Amino acid sequence: MALLGAGLWQFIASLNDDWSTGAALFFLIALPALFAILLGLGTYKPRKVLGNVGIVLTAQHVAIDYGNGPTNVAWQDISAVGARNRREGFRFGSGTNVTTLVTGDADTGYGTIDMGHKDLETDPTRVYHLFVFYVRNPGLRSELGTEYGLDRFRRGGYAPEQPPAFVD
Repeated sequence: MALLGAGLWQFIASLNDDWSTGAALFFLIALPALFAILLGLGTYKPRKVLGNVGIVLTAQHVAIDYGNGPTNVAWQDISAVGARNRREGFRFGSGTNVTTLVTGDADTGYGTIDMGHKDLETDPTRVYHLFVFYVRNPGLRSELGTEYGLDRFRRGGYAPEQPPAFVD
């Protein structure tokens, strides 16, 4: 925008003298700015509206929506839950931590659903443990969507009530 303003200023300042020189200066100064604006408009991707994204857990399925439409998966289709670090492209520095839901089995083939931690508005470690807990305890999925399930999430109550004894 500053280059456009400088080019316009040059053009207006030269109107009394030789307007062709002012027009040439305008295009030389403003052309990179116009290119940058067009490049920005072509690559601009609006941020997701946080009200439209999230994870919904019910007793029957999981719905994950990060703005591109929901991904629904039934609990019985989830065979494992994992956590890993994903690097995108050739970026330096740390990658994005993700919680991964593994679907399918060896006969039908495995699929993965990644949930990037930067997209979560809560503690991603707690989300990981939530999925592990409900995959391992299918009988307790009926509490999802209730006040008891919300209370379990808030207090992080994903450890078994009677932890197994340590055997060496």
